[in-house]
This record gives sequence, structure tokens and C-alpha cells, in this order.
Amino acid sequence: MKLKAYTPETCGHTYTGKSTINLNYGTGVFSLSKTAAEVLKVKEGMCCTLLQDENQPKDWYLRFSKKDGFTLRKSQKGVSAMLIFNNSFTARALAKSIGLTGNATFLIATEPLMVDKELLWPIITSSAKYKRR
Repeated sequence: MKLKAYTPETCGHTYTGKSTINLNYGTGVFSLSKTAAEVLKVKEGMCCTLLQDENQPKDWYLRFSKKDGFTLRKSQKGVSAMLIFNNSFTARALAKSIGLTGNATFLIATEPLMVDKELLWPIITSSAKYKRR
């Protein structure tokens, strides 16, 4: 007998209970998990800017403010209290920079970086978990 184990690790399970950002490649929607919103201390109505390091194109960051960027709103779908924003151009730029051709979920670093007196939260692009359509 040869048994195959089905566990979260072998089934492409998402990062339950972790700070994550989901990218919907087709619609350009970015979704922050409930945990991410709590850890990053962001709420509906705040704004999010995605930043790419031009010297290291696979490195992306989130910056939050009260007035600059894409306005965060509550998701109208699903059972979780995710915060979302959308921009197809940015979604495709992020995807292209890491060779992504579909939807994915990324971990967000648990500690921000201080750059030019601003807090930047690294998106761990190497942590991408791909979602099948």
C-alpha cells in the first residue's frame, strides 16, 4: 500500500491566521486578511500605496496613510472581514515582476521597515501560494 497524505502543506492551503495580501490577477483586486488589518493597524477608509524597489524589482512594500493611495474598503463578498482595494495596472506589474500568471496569496512581514521616515511593510513575494481557477 502506498498512502498519500493530504494536509494543509500538500494541498496548497492558504495562510490561515497570518498577515497576508491576496492578489486577484484577473480583476486587479488586492485583499488584506483580517489578521493583516489587525497587525498593520489599518481600517476602512485609510489608503494603501504599493511600492516597488526599482533596484530589486521582486521586492514590494505596502505603505498606509490617511490620504495618499488606494482607499481601503470592506469586502462585499465572503465571510471574512477583509479590506480590499483594486488597481489592475499595479496588480499586473507586481505579477509580472515575479513571473506570476494567476491569483496568489503572499505573506506580509510581521515588522515594518523605516525608510525615509515612513513605515513600509514588505510583501514576501517568495511566499506566493498560487490559487487554482
